[in-house]
Amino acid sequence: MSNSTITGLDQTQNVDRANIPVDLTSRSYWVFWRYVERDDNTTKEPFDPHTGFRASTTDTETWGTLEQAMAANERHKGEGVGFVFSEDDTLAGVDLDDCIDTNTGEIHADARAIIDRLNSYTEFSPSGTGLKVFVHGIKPTNERCRTKNTPWGGDIEIYDRARFFTVTGDHLPGTPDQVYSRKSAFEGIYNRFFDTCTSPATPTVQPGPPESVNADQIIKKALAARNGDKFKRLMYDEFDPKRVSEDDMALASMVVFYTGGDIGLAEDVLRRSVRTRSKWDDRRGNTTWIRQRIERAVSRRDPDDFYVWPSSSKFPDSNSLNRTGIRELYSPIPVVDLDHGYQADDEESSPIQTFGRLGRPEPVPWIVENRVPAGHASMIYGMGGDGKSFLALDMAMHVAAGCDYWLGHRVNPTRVLYLDFELDNSIQGKRAFDLAAGMGLDQPPDDLLYMSALDTDVPSAFQRALDACVDHDIGLIVVDSVGPAMQGDAEASTDVLAFLDAYIKPFRSAGVAAFMVDHQAKIIKGEHSKNKLPFGSVYKFNMCRSVMQFEGSRDEAGLNVQIRHTKCNFGPVQEDFAARLTFAKDVIEVQRAGLDAFDQPDPPTVSERIMDALKSGPLYPREIAEAADMDNLKTVQNLIPTLVNVGKLEYTGETEGRARQVRLAPAYDPKTIYEDKHPKQARNGQS
Repeated sequence: MSNSTITGLDQTQNVDRANIPVDLTSRSYWVFWRYVERDDNTTKEPFDPHTGFRASTTDTETWGTLEQAMAANERHKGEGVGFVFSEDDTLAGVDLDDCIDTNTGEIHADARAIIDRLNSYTEFSPSGTGLKVFVHGIKPTNERCRTKNTPWGGDIEIYDRARFFTVTGDHLPGTPDQVYSRKSAFEGIYNRFFDTCTSPATPTVQPGPPESVNADQIIKKALAARNGDKFKRLMYDEFDPKRVSEDDMALASMVVFYTGGDIGLAEDVLRRSVRTRSKWDDRRGNTTWIRQRIERAVSRRDPDDFYVWPSSSKFPDSNSLNRTGIRELYSPIPVVDLDHGYQADDEESSPIQTFGRLGRPEPVPWIVENRVPAGHASMIYGMGGDGKSFLALDMAMHVAAGCDYWLGHRVNPTRVLYLDFELDNSIQGKRAFDLAAGMGLDQPPDDLLYMSALDTDVPSAFQRALDACVDHDIGLIVVDSVGPAMQGDAEASTDVLAFLDAYIKPFRSAGVAAFMVDHQAKIIKGEHSKNKLPFGSVYKFNMCRSVMQFEGSRDEAGLNVQIRHTKCNFGPVQEDFAARLTFAKDVIEVQRAGLDAFDQPDPPTVSERIMDALKSGPLYPREIAEAADMDNLKTVQNLIPTLVNVGKLEYTGETEGRARQVRLAPAYDPKTIYEDKHPKQARNGQS
C-alpha cells in the first residue's frame, strides 16, 4: 500500500442519490459536513441542515432528511452530506480508511475480505482511498473503536450510534445495493480488531437514586437542566407522528440519566408524559414495550454517564455482602449457594431457572389444530407450481374469517397478515377474491390484512409488518416466500440463522405465529420427493416447530396436492392428507380430497437402478449409466463406493483405465441367491 497522503482538500461532493439505499434515505438522520481545523488537525464536522450551525450526533433536532441535508450543503457551501447512526435502530457502519492503493486502484486483500464477509451496501469515501460498509448490527460495547492496527495500515472504525459517516452514493461495484442484517459478521469483525474493548472491565454498580427521590423531583431536575427545553417539548408538547419512536427513545434516554437502573421509577416518569399510549403495555417476551425501551436506554449509557444524586454512592454497601461474597453483586448471572442450591436475586425476572420453579408448561394452543401452532414459527415447502401460495392464502382466509375448520382441521380464529415478497395486489388480490368466492363469501374477510413488499426493502418490510401485528392485534403472519425475503446465502447456516434471528424471532417475542412458505430443494433424477427438505441450510427445517411438505399433481380440471406433515415439536406427526383445487372463472374451490391419486409406487432410487442394471452381470460405471438410462455418470461414480462399503456391491478386480468394474455382492446377486437355495438344480443347470 502506498504511504502517500492527500494534500488537497476535496471539493464539494456530488452525491449520487440514486445509489443510496432506501434504508438510509428513508430516515431523517442526515447532516451536511465541512472540514474543520482542530488542534492542528483537519477533521470532518457535522452541521445542522436547518440552521447551518454545528450538529450533535446525539441530538435528533440537529438532523434532517437527505433532501434537507443536500440543500443545506449547497446553500452553506459544505463538502458533502453525512448519515448519523442513532441508538434508536440497528444501522451501523464499518469505515476502512486508506485501504485502496492510490497507484493501482486495488483494494487491499484483507479489506476486501471484510467487505465480502459483511456483504452489504458499500461505497467509496470522499477521498476515493477508503470504503464504508453499512449494515444492520449491534456493537458489543459502547466504547469508541478506532485503530490503525490493520493489515493495510489505514484506520478501521466501527460505530452504531452517536457518530456520523460521510455518504457519497459512489457504490462499490459487485457489492449489494441495499443494507442487510449482518449481526454475526459485524460482531465478529468488531471482536477481531477491538478485542480489548470487549474484555471484562472492572464492574461498576449503578443503583438508582435514593429512595427519597420520586418522579416529581426527577421531572423538576430535568426541566431545570441545560437541555430542559427539549425535555419539556418531549414530555408535554404534542408529538410529531413521523418521529414517534425516535422521540420516545430520546425522552427515555434523558429520563434514565436521572433514574439509573431503577426501571420502575423511569417508567413512572415517562407515564406522566403526553406520549403515553396503549402500545406501551404490549408484551415483549417477559417484559413490556415501554420497559424494553427503558432497559435499552440504560444499556446504551456508559456506566459513569448517569446523574449522581447527593446522597447516593457508586460503591456497594458493605452490609449488602453475604456469605457468597462480593462476587454476587457483580455476577451477570445468579450464583449458586452451596447450602441451598440455586438462588436468584430476582426469581421472577431471571433468565435462568429450574424446571421445577418454572412449572409444567401449558399445552401450546393451535391456530390450525396439530398443524400450525400459535406463537411459533412453522413452514410449508414444495416445488414451484405445487399450490403452496394458493393453500397458504386459503388457510389464512379461513383463519381470518372465523371458520370452524380448514380442510378438516379445527381452526382457532385470529387476525392474519399476509406479507407477500413475490406478488402484489394485482395478482394476489384476484386470488383472494376468487378463493373467497369458492368459500361462498362476497369478498375476502376484513380480518385478513395484506402487504406487498415488492417495492420495499426487506428490513423495512419486516419492521412495518411487526408494527402492524402489534398495533392491530394480529396473531398470524404468512411470509410468502422465504426465498425473496432471505438476505444472504440460503445454503449458509450462518446467514439462515441470522435471517431467522433478525426477522422471524421478533414475531415470536410479540406472540405472533410466523407461517413461512418456502421452496424445496431440486429433485435429482432417481430421488424421492418425500425425502427432500426446504432448499438450503437444514436450519430452515430445524428452527420451525411444525413443517409440512406439499407435492402437487395437475390434471385438466385442477390441482391435487398431497400434504405431508414432516415435523412437529408439540405432538405426534399427523397423517398425510390431500387437497383438491378446482379453477373456474373468478372462482377457486379448495376441498379436502383422498390420497388415491397419490397411491402410486415410488420410482426406484438411483441406488436401486444401479443394482438393477448389475443383475445382468459385472459392469463399469459408464455401462451402468447407459443400462440404467442415467444422464449423470458422476452420480453413478459417486454412489458406487458407498454401495461397496455397505456390502451391496463388490469390485471384480478388473479395470478400464481408472474405472473399476463392479458386480452385485453375493447376498444381492439373484443367481447366487438361487444357487444357495437350490444347489442341486444349479449343479444340473436347471433354472
